[in-house]
Amino acid sequence: MSLAPFPDPELPEGSEPLLLVPVMGAIAGYASNAHLCHVIDEGGAEEGIEVGWCLYLPWSANPLPANKPQHGHWSTTAKAVKTVRHLANSLVLRQIPRQARIAVRLDQLVKPSKTARDEDNLGLLAKALTDGLRDSRVVRRNTAVTTQGIIPDDTRQHVVREHARIFDLPDTIVRHATIAPAQAVPHFRLWIFPLPAAAPPGAPTPAR
Repeated sequence: MSLAPFPDPELPEGSEPLLLVPVMGAIAGYASNAHLCHVIDEGGAEEGIEVGWCLYLPWSANPLPANKPQHGHWSTTAKAVKTVRHLANSLVLRQIPRQARIAVRLDQLVKPSKTARDEDNLGLLAKALTDGLRDSRVVRRNTAVTTQGIIPDDTRQHVVREHARIFDLPDTIVRHATIAPAQAVPHFRLWIFPLPAAAPPGAPTPAR
Protein backbone atom coordinates (compact mmCIF):
# COMPACT_ATOMS: atom_id res chain seq x y z
CA MET A 1 0.00 0.00 0.00
CA SER A 2 1.42 3.35 -1.04
CA LEU A 3 1.14 6.21 1.44
CA ALA A 4 1.58 8.92 -1.20
CA PRO A 5 0.63 9.40 -4.89
CA PHE A 6 3.92 8.19 -6.36
CA PRO A 7 3.62 8.14 -10.15
CA ASP A 8 4.39 4.99 -12.11
CA PRO A 9 6.21 5.55 -15.45
CA GLU A 10 4.96 2.16 -16.68
CA LEU A 11 1.32 3.24 -16.67
CA PRO A 12 -0.26 4.42 -19.95
CA GLU A 13 0.23 8.08 -20.77
CA GLY A 14 -2.51 10.25 -19.34
CA SER A 15 -3.35 7.93 -16.45
CA GLU A 16 -1.23 9.88 -13.98
CA PRO A 17 -2.54 13.45 -13.39
CA LEU A 18 0.84 14.67 -12.14
CA LEU A 19 2.88 17.41 -13.78
CA LEU A 20 6.52 18.24 -13.01
CA VAL A 21 7.38 21.94 -13.09
CA PRO A 22 11.07 22.91 -12.66
CA VAL A 23 11.61 25.56 -10.01
CA MET A 24 15.36 26.10 -10.26
CA GLY A 25 18.25 25.50 -12.62
CA ALA A 26 21.42 23.50 -12.37
CA ILE A 27 23.52 23.70 -9.23
CA ALA A 28 26.88 25.40 -9.72
CA GLY A 29 29.78 23.01 -9.34
CA TYR A 30 27.93 19.92 -10.58
CA ALA A 31 28.35 18.50 -14.07
CA SER A 32 24.76 17.22 -14.26
CA ASN A 33 21.64 19.31 -14.78
CA ALA A 34 20.07 18.08 -11.54
CA HIS A 35 17.13 20.21 -10.48
CA LEU A 36 14.06 20.40 -8.24
CA CYS A 37 10.51 20.23 -9.58
CA HIS A 38 7.14 20.98 -8.08
CA VAL A 39 4.74 18.03 -8.45
CA ILE A 40 1.40 19.43 -9.59
CA ASP A 41 -1.81 17.39 -9.47
CA GLU A 42 -3.92 18.45 -12.44
CA GLY A 43 -6.83 16.15 -11.63
CA GLY A 44 -9.93 18.33 -11.78
CA ALA A 45 -8.19 21.51 -10.63
CA GLU A 46 -8.24 24.53 -12.95
CA GLU A 47 -4.71 25.63 -12.10
CA GLY A 48 -3.48 22.42 -10.48
CA ILE A 49 -2.51 21.79 -6.86
CA GLU A 50 1.04 21.39 -5.60
CA VAL A 51 1.19 18.01 -3.89
CA GLY A 52 4.94 17.47 -3.47
CA TRP A 53 8.38 17.74 -5.05
CA CYS A 54 10.72 15.71 -7.21
CA LEU A 55 14.50 15.83 -7.50
CA TYR A 56 15.72 15.12 -11.05
CA LEU A 57 19.12 13.42 -10.79
CA PRO A 58 20.43 12.70 -14.31
CA TRP A 59 23.31 10.35 -13.50
CA SER A 60 24.11 7.74 -16.13
CA ALA A 61 24.87 5.18 -13.39
CA ASN A 62 24.29 4.73 -9.68
CA PRO A 63 27.02 6.74 -7.89
CA LEU A 64 26.53 4.70 -4.69
CA PRO A 65 25.78 1.07 -5.62
CA ALA A 66 25.12 -0.96 -2.48
CA ASN A 67 26.39 -4.16 -4.14
CA LYS A 68 29.67 -2.65 -5.31
CA PRO A 69 31.52 -0.49 -2.76
CA GLN A 70 33.55 2.35 -4.27
CA HIS A 71 36.80 0.56 -5.12
CA GLY A 72 36.53 -1.23 -1.78
CA HIS A 73 37.87 1.73 0.22
CA TRP A 74 35.77 3.37 2.92
CA SER A 75 37.16 6.86 2.30
CA THR A 76 36.12 6.79 -1.37
CA THR A 77 32.61 5.69 -0.42
CA ALA A 78 32.42 8.35 2.31
CA LYS A 79 33.39 11.05 -0.20
CA ALA A 80 30.72 9.88 -2.66
CA VAL A 81 28.10 9.85 0.13
CA LYS A 82 29.05 13.40 1.11
CA THR A 83 28.74 14.59 -2.51
CA VAL A 84 25.28 13.04 -2.92
CA ARG A 85 24.04 14.46 0.39
CA HIS A 86 25.33 17.93 -0.49
CA LEU A 87 23.63 17.83 -3.89
CA ALA A 88 20.25 16.84 -2.41
CA ASN A 89 20.61 19.51 0.27
CA SER A 90 21.52 22.17 -2.30
CA LEU A 91 18.46 21.35 -4.40
CA VAL A 92 15.97 21.67 -1.54
CA LEU A 93 17.68 24.50 0.35
CA ARG A 94 15.18 27.38 0.79
CA GLN A 95 12.95 25.78 -1.87
CA ILE A 96 10.93 23.27 0.17
CA PRO A 97 9.28 24.42 3.43
CA ARG A 98 10.12 22.65 6.67
CA GLN A 99 8.04 19.46 6.99
CA ALA A 100 7.04 17.45 10.06
CA ARG A 101 6.92 14.22 8.07
CA ILE A 102 7.47 13.16 4.46
CA ALA A 103 7.24 10.10 2.23
CA VAL A 104 10.12 9.50 -0.20
CA ARG A 105 10.84 7.08 -3.01
CA LEU A 106 13.82 6.81 -5.34
CA ASP A 107 13.21 5.71 -8.93
CA GLN A 108 15.85 4.69 -11.46
CA LEU A 109 14.88 4.93 -15.12
CA VAL A 110 16.95 2.68 -17.38
CA LYS A 111 17.02 1.69 -21.02
CA PRO A 112 15.00 -1.49 -21.63
CA SER A 113 17.15 -4.62 -21.44
CA LYS A 114 17.07 -8.25 -20.31
CA THR A 115 19.60 -7.58 -17.55
CA ALA A 116 18.43 -8.62 -14.09
CA ARG A 117 17.59 -5.62 -11.91
CA ASP A 118 18.29 -5.40 -8.21
CA GLU A 119 16.25 -2.63 -6.60
CA ASP A 120 18.02 -3.24 -3.28
CA ASN A 121 21.17 -1.92 -4.98
CA LEU A 122 19.61 1.57 -4.73
CA GLY A 123 19.41 1.46 -0.93
CA LEU A 124 22.67 3.29 -0.19
CA LEU A 125 21.90 6.04 -2.70
CA ALA A 126 18.35 6.47 -1.35
CA LYS A 127 19.68 6.79 2.20
CA ALA A 128 22.31 9.38 1.23
CA LEU A 129 19.72 11.48 -0.60
CA THR A 130 17.31 11.32 2.36
CA ASP A 131 20.13 12.25 4.75
CA GLY A 132 20.75 15.29 2.57
CA LEU A 133 17.14 16.40 3.11
CA ARG A 134 17.78 16.40 6.86
CA ASP A 135 21.21 18.07 6.88
CA SER A 136 21.66 21.61 8.14
CA ARG A 137 24.01 23.94 6.26
CA VAL A 138 25.84 27.16 6.92
CA VAL A 139 25.00 29.56 4.11
CA ARG A 140 27.61 32.26 3.76
CA ARG A 141 26.38 35.58 2.47
CA ASN A 142 27.26 38.84 4.21
CA THR A 143 26.95 36.96 7.48
CA ALA A 144 26.91 33.21 8.06
CA VAL A 145 23.39 31.76 8.44
CA THR A 146 22.64 28.19 9.47
CA THR A 147 19.77 26.75 7.43
CA GLN A 148 17.93 23.67 8.70
CA GLY A 149 17.03 20.71 6.54
CA ILE A 150 13.42 20.19 5.50
CA ILE A 151 12.87 17.45 8.14
CA PRO A 152 13.96 17.36 11.80
CA ASP A 153 15.42 13.85 11.49
CA ASP A 154 15.42 10.86 9.14
CA THR A 155 13.81 8.44 11.61
CA ARG A 156 10.48 6.71 10.98
CA GLN A 157 8.84 9.43 13.03
CA HIS A 158 9.62 11.90 10.22
CA VAL A 159 10.27 9.84 7.06
CA VAL A 160 8.28 7.04 5.41
CA ARG A 161 10.54 5.30 2.90
CA GLU A 162 8.90 3.56 -0.02
CA HIS A 163 11.01 0.80 -1.57
CA ALA A 164 13.14 2.05 -4.47
CA ARG A 165 11.90 1.13 -7.96
CA ILE A 166 13.50 0.57 -11.37
CA PHE A 167 11.55 1.42 -14.52
CA ASP A 168 12.19 1.34 -18.25
CA LEU A 169 12.70 4.74 -19.83
CA PRO A 170 9.90 5.72 -22.23
CA ASP A 171 10.86 5.13 -25.87
CA THR A 172 10.86 8.87 -26.58
CA ILE A 173 13.50 9.46 -23.92
CA VAL A 174 15.60 6.54 -25.18
CA ARG A 175 15.59 7.99 -28.70
CA HIS A 176 16.51 11.40 -27.30
CA ALA A 177 19.39 9.86 -25.37
CA THR A 178 21.02 8.65 -28.59
CA ILE A 179 21.55 12.23 -29.77
CA ALA A 180 22.10 14.00 -26.46
CA PRO A 181 24.70 13.61 -23.70
CA ALA A 182 23.84 10.91 -21.18
CA GLN A 183 23.81 13.54 -18.43
CA ALA A 184 20.80 15.21 -20.08
CA VAL A 185 18.58 12.17 -19.46
CA PRO A 186 17.01 11.94 -15.98
CA HIS A 187 18.01 8.46 -14.81
CA PHE A 188 17.07 8.97 -11.14
CA ARG A 189 14.14 10.75 -9.48
CA LEU A 190 13.57 11.24 -5.77
CA TRP A 191 9.90 11.85 -5.02
CA ILE A 192 9.04 13.82 -1.86
CA PHE A 193 5.49 14.09 -0.55
CA PRO A 194 4.34 15.77 2.69
CA LEU A 195 2.50 13.64 5.24
CA PRO A 196 0.60 14.50 8.42
CA ALA A 197 2.77 14.57 11.52
CA ALA A 198 3.09 11.22 13.30
CA ALA A 199 1.88 10.74 16.86
CA PRO A 200 4.68 11.19 19.44
CA PRO A 201 6.35 7.94 20.58
CA GLY A 202 4.37 6.37 23.40
CA ALA A 203 1.19 8.29 22.61
CA PRO A 204 -2.01 6.21 23.06
CA THR A 205 -3.57 4.84 19.89
CA PRO A 206 -7.02 6.37 19.21
CA ALA A 207 -9.88 3.91 19.72
CA ARG A 208 -11.69 2.84 16.57
